[in-house]
Amino acid sequence: MTAKRSVVWGFYPGTHEVAGDFSDDVFSDDRLIGVGRPRTGDLQALVAEHRPVSDFVTVVRYAYQHNEDIAAWELKKCERWFQRSAGILHRFLCEAQPGYIVVFANKRNEQAYVGRIRDTDEGRYKYDASERNRFHRHFRHFRAVTCVSSVPYADCSAEDLSQARTQNIFWRMGEAGTIFATEVLRPR
Repeated sequence: MTAKRSVVWGFYPGTHEVAGDFSDDVFSDDRLIGVGRPRTGDLQALVAEHRPVSDFVTVVRYAYQHNEDIAAWELKKCERWFQRSAGILHRFLCEAQPGYIVVFANKRNEQAYVGRIRDTDEGRYKYDASERNRFHRHFRHFRAVTCVSSVPYADCSAEDLSQARTQNIFWRMGEAGTIFATEVLRPR
């Protein structure tokens, strides 16, 4: 009987025009990964009820349809953004299970980190809109991560780094990402 392979997720929180680059130190120091879409509010109920991505689209559309930037877009572009944002939230909060692997590239210290997603003390995920959350205006949805290993950029191939630094916020990595994570996690 063969062991089930863990899904490998890539994480890159991106850059905000005012707040700067979120990718530095959140994963490695705080042992958290987080995504934005703060106007959606706490999504614990959708997560607990295993709601489909279409319900997340409804929540995102309701929360952002009157945002001045988004309201100025053409209808097709708005719909794509609503669907993409809902997909990110659904993958992050529902599809990524405790024990799954996450790969994160930290530009500041030039390390590629590999960790495992775990439940927070609050449950599957933590919603934090408090002033204590240093990213409260941008990131409010958090998952806890146990950092397992890190690799200097210098020891990574160009393909590994391109997989780890894709700017898709939260995505299921392909075969190259899976191979990279497996290599990093292999006992030496």
